[in-house]
Amino acid sequence: MTQSESFTINLPEGAYLAIFAMGGGGGADDGTSGSSGFFQYSVQPVTESKVFPVDVHIGQGGDNQDGEDTMVKITGFNSVQASGGGYMGRPGWSGGSSEKGGWNGGSGDSMSNGSGEQLPTVCGDVKIEASQTGDYDSDGTGGGGVKINGQEPPHTYRRNGYGYGA
Repeated sequence: MTQSESFTINLPEGAYLAIFAMGGGGGADDGTSGSSGFFQYSVQPVTESKVFPVDVHIGQGGDNQDGEDTMVKITGFNSVQASGGGYMGRPGWSGGSSEKGGWNGGSGDSMSNGSGEQLPTVCGDVKIEASQTGDYDSDGTGGGGVKINGQEPPHTYRRNGYGYGA
C-alpha cells in the first residue's frame, strides 16, 4: 500500500497478523541529505474470527523537515508506528550524509546516523530488501529505503535514496 486509506479485513481466529510499516524519508538542505524512514515489523495473534476495521496513514517524505510517521491502527490489535527519517542527516534506518548516504540500515559517510537494524524475513511470498542510496557525484545522497517484491516507487531526483521510505 502506498497511500493512506481505511478499509476492513476479515481474519480467522488462530491466524497471525503481520504488519510491516516504513516511515517517510527525511528532507535535505543544500549541504546534507536526509535519512530514510525507520521501519517497524509486528506479528500479532488473531484471537477471534471477524471483520476488523483498518486505518493506515502513510508518512510522507520531509521537505526541509523530518519525514512523517507511518501509523497502522486495527481495532483489537496493537497499533504499529514507524518513525520518519531525519532531516539533514539526522538519524534514520539508513543515514543521509553530505557525502554518500547509507543503505541497508547503514550510516552515511562520516556520520553515525543509521540504525543498523536488519530487515525482517516476513511470512508468505513477500520479499523485503534494501534499496540503494542516491546516485553519488561528490554531493550528499539520501539514505536508501526498501523495495517490496522487487518494486520501489519512481525515483524523483538523482541524489535521493531509492525505495519506499527513502
